[in-house]
Amino acid sequence: MTRSSLLAASLVAAVTLAAIAAPAADPLAPTGAPSQPAAPIAAGSPDGRWTGSYSCTASFGGGPFTVPLNVEMRGGVATWTRPNATATTRGNQSITVRVTGKSVVAERVYSPMGGANQGSTLTSSLAARFEDGKITGSGSETPNTQRTCTLLLTR
Repeated sequence: MTRSSLLAASLVAAVTLAAIAAPAADPLAPTGAPSQPAAPIAAGSPDGRWTGSYSCTASFGGGPFTVPLNVEMRGGVATWTRPNATATTRGNQSITVRVTGKSVVAERVYSPMGGANQGSTLTSSLAARFEDGKITGSGSETPNTQRTCTLLLTR
């Protein structure tokens, strides 16, 4: 046996032993780089992860809808953006939630499904409150979209 074939055989044996000795990978373990721990959230701060929904009744230009929300708020602002939306996508494009003290404004950017404003992008707002670890609001959007909407977010 030549020196190079002896080295190659030793390398194969070492790799085989290492593979046998290594613990099996957990198929349920997350892949990729480990996530960074979340920064501590100051008491009373709206910053952090929120889940919930923004839902509205039907209007003269479109049917009822519910948008599930799972957003990270930073500096009192969180935005949900419709996946794969383009300039010509009709319906909801984004929802931004802004918290100032206990006052909250949710802005919904959408492209109307019909009517005189079809093809344009419009923004409507809904007033809400940040209290007791929840963000809640219900009422008519401004300007009037003929919709009654509800925002509900919890940690």
